Amino acid sequence: MHQPATIGFGPFKLDRDALRLYRDGSPVDITLRALRVLDALLERPGDLVTKDQLVARVWPRTVVTDAAVAKRVQELRSALGDDPRSPRYVATVHRRGFRFIGDVRYDVAPPDDFVGRQSALDVLGTALRQTDTGQPALVLVSGEAGIGKTRLLRRFLAQAESAGALVGSGYCAAENELQAFAPLDMALFALVTRHGQAEPRQILQQLAPSWLQHFPTLYDDNKGPLAPAAANQQMLLLELSRLLAHLASTRSVVIALEDLQWCDASSLAAIRFLLQEAGSFRVMMVLTFRPPLYLDSNGALRQFLATQLGRPGVSELELRRLSRDETLEFLNLRFDPSVATAFGDAVHERTQGLPLFMVWLKDWLTQALASEEAPNPFPLIAFPETLERLFNLQLTSLPAAALELLEAASVMGERFELQDLAVVAGIPLDRAEELCRNVLRSSYALTTAGLATPATLRFNHALVRDALYARLTIERRRTLHARFAQRLAQREAPPAQIALHHEQSGAADAAAASYLMAAHRSIAAHSYAEAFRQFEHGLELIVVVSPSPQRDHLELDLQLGLGHAAIAAIGYVNPVVRHAHERALTLSERVADPERRFAAVQGMVNYLGMRGQLIAADSWYPELFLAADACADPGARMRALMLRGEQRIFRGNLRDAYDDFQEAGRLVEEHVNDSLSWSSWARAVITVPQYLAQLELHFGRMLAARDLLLRVARLIESEQHPHAASVWHFFTAMFHLMVEDDLPALEATEQMLTITRKNGFHDLTTWGLCTLGFLQFRDGRHEDGIALIREGLVRHDSSGTVLSRSLILTILGECLTDVGNILEAGALIEEAAALVARTGEDLRLPRIHMARAAIIAKSGRRGRGASQRALLDALAASRRTGSRLDELSVLTRLAAGGSAHATTLRDLLAQFEIDRPVPVMARAIEALGATIRT
Repeated sequence: MHQPATIGFGPFKLDRDALRLYRDGSPVDITLRALRVLDALLERPGDLVTKDQLVARVWPRTVVTDAAVAKRVQELRSALGDDPRSPRYVATVHRRGFRFIGDVRYDVAPPDDFVGRQSALDVLGTALRQTDTGQPALVLVSGEAGIGKTRLLRRFLAQAESAGALVGSGYCAAENELQAFAPLDMALFALVTRHGQAEPRQILQQLAPSWLQHFPTLYDDNKGPLAPAAANQQMLLLELSRLLAHLASTRSVVIALEDLQWCDASSLAAIRFLLQEAGSFRVMMVLTFRPPLYLDSNGALRQFLATQLGRPGVSELELRRLSRDETLEFLNLRFDPSVATAFGDAVHERTQGLPLFMVWLKDWLTQALASEEAPNPFPLIAFPETLERLFNLQLTSLPAAALELLEAASVMGERFELQDLAVVAGIPLDRAEELCRNVLRSSYALTTAGLATPATLRFNHALVRDALYARLTIERRRTLHARFAQRLAQREAPPAQIALHHEQSGAADAAAASYLMAAHRSIAAHSYAEAFRQFEHGLELIVVVSPSPQRDHLELDLQLGLGHAAIAAIGYVNPVVRHAHERALTLSERVADPERRFAAVQGMVNYLGMRGQLIAADSWYPELFLAADACADPGARMRALMLRGEQRIFRGNLRDAYDDFQEAGRLVEEHVNDSLSWSSWARAVITVPQYLAQLELHFGRMLAARDLLLRVARLIESEQHPHAASVWHFFTAMFHLMVEDDLPALEATEQMLTITRKNGFHDLTTWGLCTLGFLQFRDGRHEDGIALIREGLVRHDSSGTVLSRSLILTILGECLTDVGNILEAGALIEEAAALVARTGEDLRLPRIHMARAAIIAKSGRRGRGASQRALLDALAASRRTGSRLDELSVLTRLAAGGSAHATTLRDLLAQFEIDRPVPVMARAIEALGATIRT
């Protein structure tokens, strides 16, 4: 179990939060490295801590010798007065490591740190006890900057750990707002490394393999490759839920995330998901934020809070400033009562009860009262009007070298690692450590990061960092940002973090390139909102970059990525999507890169198709295939064939579409050794045979269609891939729907919806809703069925996609016709017809004409002749497309009205390949028999 904030042994006490050692209440002069060694040993008193474990804890990502470890242990023993030959505290285990052998006692920080905050601490404690009983809890802690949210949180986390909870914390920062899952990564890393029952990598590999990608330090070449990324962000969240369920199976888990006003969209989505999925998990979340910022600038956070406030298990804590009496109590606990009497009203008036002000004024008063030059300083102290002036008073009292080092640290963010600071400041590590130790001892500017990684320091408050940063000249800022960007690149830090510092250094081209890398990582994690912003920000930066071929390549990659991410994040309807594709086309003409040219043309064709501009897309196919052939990559030609084949289906050109998919299938067979290679060929391996099955069905070759679907089923069974499985269930449902075999269609649709809802597949969920609604309607559940189809239409429209909207309108119109809602049904069918006329989706025309015929027949207003004319239009449309299945449906309707089409229907039936009668054919045979009898 991780230990509380203060650990005592003999006459010593180690304050683990501030990382300071005291003997009989007086500070002990000792380096940070030696204190880290002591902290590591005290975390597991009595247990062996190996040299490798010490190095990993005290010198992360640094190669050190055994001599360096021995030197720090010797320094620690000297500070403790310990004899290695007869140790009282630190014993050496020969050639293996060290063990702390002294008796330890655990304390929590004194209560005077939390004047006016006990009630808030009680709320947190109550929520933890609720979690211990198996009821998940959420506590939202709000308050202005300096109100004491972090101090309250650290106090509570120390108490939670001492009570046996597993604690993980993370924080959001303005510089990490574009980095997906940044705060959750910190908290998750802390949880798996403190769990103690198995190696962190082992836990993640077993329960959340996709999250291993987020922790490069857990990767070990000797342990095999990392797991593949999750199929989408929903899968990533499901893995996280499974991991937390495991961690919380033996004790409560507390996740604390600070400063949610800077939270990325993916982390907010993950938090919302976990709160929905928690069920009986023993998981407690504590989230802090500043209300003015979330109200003004973070709409996603505002929406998140709106969905949580007032729910069972949710507590809200709004920290307020301290009262006058609490201010006096604060001073009385730290000074002689005369100080509180003399200065209480003045302190409260100047600070307005803001705890951060009072902590700094307390430190200032301490120094003033101890000054030999001012034995009676009370009348001489003039309180500054602003906290910034107070900060500057303290900061300028530091030695010049320490102040210069802190200024360098301010470039790195509110938290930073000592090793990085030494590199950025350009001084030896030991010198940086010495200066930071002096600052820790003599100033409130710095503190250790508590529950963060070892050798991490932080500014006591964001305002301290701001005051230091404001002191830097523009030129020095840029130099320091450039150094830090290089350091982060060496450490393989997240590209979004590197990009920010390149941007601050004035290196717009390097920043844009880093944002490009960051965006591709976000797409790999299915974090499309972050990817969209990263691509967009990269494009904003390259505006100032001088024209060059390198700039064109960079902008082209950004535009291609922006178009892809924008479709997923905001839908096709946004003008950003079209502009990105058009600009990518212009740039692709400049660069001599066939792959980028192909990607640009493919993006434009796909965009036009999804917007329902199939005729316009046709004109791009010659250019698409020229670009594909120039790539000398069979995969490019295969993708071009699939895209043209799909759009030819919608145009009703089924025979040519069949040829395209046949050739695409041959390419797949030739170039995919493993039939389930989930690489660039993955979509083709699953999708090509399913489109071929759909076309075989249209042509009446039902046995061939069924064989193709069974082949895909075997592929799906051998590789658990949720998107491929959901697509297969969709095609299977379509197969049975086209032959009006409702029961297996219903089963396939329900299985598809289970997968798509679980994994967040938006488009497939839309079609699942429409299909399920249609099936429920045919089963007699009219109201439920129509409601589901309407829901599917709303979801479809929200994507901005136009393609296939006419089909949903037609399905809804057919259902409304059957229940007698003729006016709305007629309006929907005519809207569908107008849409097809604009988009060129000729495949939809037979069904639209048949729906018109049904409306005419139902209304009885225009006579039998008008209904027959509509059916003849449907017959002509089905023959143009080559769909024998549509032709069979139309001829069945026509034959039921007379004998004129009986011979044609009989000849068509003879062309169908079947092993058993299906409903659509049974009706055709019945209609044919009735005509013959007549």
